[in-house]
Amino acid sequence: MRRLSGALAVLLAGCLLAGCGIQPGPVDINGRPEGGAGTNSSKKPVLTRPENIDDAIGLVSRFLEAAADDGDTREATLRSYLQPEEQWKPGSVINLVHILEITKPTLGGEVVRVKVQYVGELNSRGIIEPTARGQETIDFQIVDLPGRGVYLKAPRPELLFSDSGLRSYFDARPIYFWDNTGSELVPDLRYVHSYLTEEEKGKRLVDFLYEGPASWLDVTVSKLPPATKPLDRVVLGENKTIVVNLSTQPTPAEQALLIKQLAKTLAVQQISGLMLKVQGQPVAPVAMSPQETTTVSPNRYAVVKGVVHRLSVPSGPDNLSPVKLSAEDNKNVAAAAFSKSEGAVMLVHPDLDGQRLSVGRAGAKLNIVALPGLARPKRIAQPIWLNGETGLVLADERLFQVMLDGRAEEIASISKLTAFSVAPEGHRLALVVGNQLRMAALVHKEGEVSLGQAQPMVPTLLSEVQSVAFGSPTQLVAAGRDEVAVRVVPMNMDGAWQTPSRDQLERNLRIVHLVADGRSGNALYEVEGFGSYQYSFGGSEPLNDKVRSAPSGPSSGPLDVAKTDVRAPSFEG
Repeated sequence: MRRLSGALAVLLAGCLLAGCGIQPGPVDINGRPEGGAGTNSSKKPVLTRPENIDDAIGLVSRFLEAAADDGDTREATLRSYLQPEEQWKPGSVINLVHILEITKPTLGGEVVRVKVQYVGELNSRGIIEPTARGQETIDFQIVDLPGRGVYLKAPRPELLFSDSGLRSYFDARPIYFWDNTGSELVPDLRYVHSYLTEEEKGKRLVDFLYEGPASWLDVTVSKLPPATKPLDRVVLGENKTIVVNLSTQPTPAEQALLIKQLAKTLAVQQISGLMLKVQGQPVAPVAMSPQETTTVSPNRYAVVKGVVHRLSVPSGPDNLSPVKLSAEDNKNVAAAAFSKSEGAVMLVHPDLDGQRLSVGRAGAKLNIVALPGLARPKRIAQPIWLNGETGLVLADERLFQVMLDGRAEEIASISKLTAFSVAPEGHRLALVVGNQLRMAALVHKEGEVSLGQAQPMVPTLLSEVQSVAFGSPTQLVAAGRDEVAVRVVPMNMDGAWQTPSRDQLERNLRIVHLVADGRSGNALYEVEGFGSYQYSFGGSEPLNDKVRSAPSGPSSGPLDVAKTDVRAPSFEG
């Protein structure tokens, strides 16, 4: 295996929004996002062809970003890159692409060759819809007009938009829908122009809310009461308070939910509060606190020679308490999952030629789980807790809901399902099916869960996706094989803004296990035969020097273990 480098080019960015509770008087919203990754400029960018440009590659690069212009001026902006009198009519679908390579081959004429990965289609609702198109190579013919610079001949009639343009000229903004029980807010990622004012962005986001969620989320979230749709545009009032004027009075229950939903969706650093009105009459002021909620780093664990150990926390004490497992349970362990505060645990042990699962309160006698239809599963993946009472387990391509008392119900059987991850709020799943990434909704009803229809493949820069985890409410950390190496790839959950890590492994290796902290974006992963690593914005580093606690008794500091001894790392919760 190649030595892992010590630095990465990008951060695992995440908009970490904390929940907010309805109380009498103002509502305090903590942990607000920064408002996306765009330019945050109120001045509309100039995207037309620069005068006298003579760099052919630069011309094509700018042309592929020019689709960021508004719909009413987009075609004219794109035509400014074409030589005069050139006939060209682009399609109406905005095809988002990632540029893999851009070169000037020697073909006897002036040509710029671009190799792209199709990411999806950006629609009018700010959603990136999946596409079945993969990698393609496109040639752009260049014309050099004396004294005027280089121009394009008419390209093929489709509207291409590079993800570098999306990153430069759009904000990625989550909008929030209540789940079907009215207890959790579920994010749905949208894109709005960065140059818009906060009033204009707010109007679009509110419109998106009333138009409803992305189709794959429809089964697990509730739509807004349509009769309350605002009468007019969203405005910025006194003291940077954003004002939403509803058309009709919602019921008290609807109003309580709507206040939290709008506040969570519209919260950015530039806004100090929300004023909800009904037909022009003030109803409820909502304060949006600029202070981010302080989050405590979750405990981390790993299996070392069959025994579960706690890993050190950078800011934590040296002397950590032992894990809450009996000596009998804490041996020959293949994987472990602790719920929050180590209240409960799921353990995977070898069982003859297969594996077995046990569950229960940490420190108490555990219940052996009988998975329906599987007498002895060949492989049980890393279990994941939904809450302190129930979890999800993948065994032999079948997904099960497991209760604390040892009961289990099958919720899905999907051919070639090899890995999964649960979003922080527990209503969305990322799935690896046939080495491809898919998303699906998790529907909660009366204590039971079911799986919605998985959406089409989410395109990635990986030719083979091996593992996936949620790095934040709207971001994923995928791992797998590309054309060069095996690596980790942080990305938005719709496939946009993929930035492969510079850390890379030999292409014949496999990342067989990957988990992430949905608040910080830090990830832990295991490389088959080469031990486990921690991935963060600072790069990847081995976990062997972070193993701290003994299975019983107080910790005596770091244990002397080899890299290959550390397996199945996990986060609390």
